[in-house]
Amino acid sequence: MLPLLVAVVFAGLFVLAERRAEQPLIDAKMFDHLNFTASTVSQLIAGMLELGLGYLLPFYLLLVVGVGPVTAGLVLIPAPCRSSRPDRWPADCSTASAYAGR
Repeated sequence: MLPLLVAVVFAGLFVLAERRAEQPLIDAKMFDHLNFTASTVSQLIAGMLELGLGYLLPFYLLLVVGVGPVTAGLVLIPAPCRSSRPDRWPADCSTASAYAGR
């Protein structure tokens, strides 16, 4: 909890410093445009989801599904990289569907 609190405090200090700066690193007026704000927020959410799943998925495979560490690692390799003949895998074959035996 402490790192999150420190991050919030320093983010606030950064915003205050940028408002007072003559040439800020991030121009706050850019956030007045809806397209920029929406794309920035959507990329932030997508990044948080991707990193969160990348962190939690191995634990899910090990602890909930019950596979071994080697199998969990192999499952997380994208499907075309697992096969010496990528043409065997359908174009819509994801890692999860490959694991399910599709």
